[in-house]
Amino acid sequence: MGGLIEEAIEEWNALAKREENAAYRIQASRRSATGATMPPMDREDDSSVTAFQSCPSELREEICEWFYRVVDHCDIDRDQVGTAIFYFDKYLSLSKPMNERLIQLVAMTSLYLSVKLHSTKKISVSCIASLSKEFRVDQIEKMEICIIKTL
Repeated sequence: MGGLIEEAIEEWNALAKREENAAYRIQASRRSATGATMPPMDREDDSSVTAFQSCPSELREEICEWFYRVVDHCDIDRDQVGTAIFYFDKYLSLSKPMNERLIQLVAMTSLYLSVKLHSTKKISVSCIASLSKEFRVDQIEKMEICIIKTL
């Protein structure tokens, strides 16, 4: 992988490490406002929950920057970032509050969905999953279904 994608992976993993703090944990099974089941996050103890009503601005800014680095590296039209942000914001506005880790999963899946639906150049779900050691292909696919059902 090139230096830019490695940098994006490192930054994404740094975001994911924040979640390890017990304040960011969330119950493994939740329901969105539409009743769609959220993907389980495979955590041992999810009793401590700090959920956000919307995405904190500094996290949203980091996610936007990460989106641009990924599409630039993959030579995908930057318009896909606007669509991904729309999906991301809309889903969060229609869902129950969620923790930072789940917000990251929504972000990754929103970018994947935007590219899948609107770009001639594609990114595989396994490629998106490889950008984070935190999320598996099946979790991204489950979140994709949740986002589609909600939007």
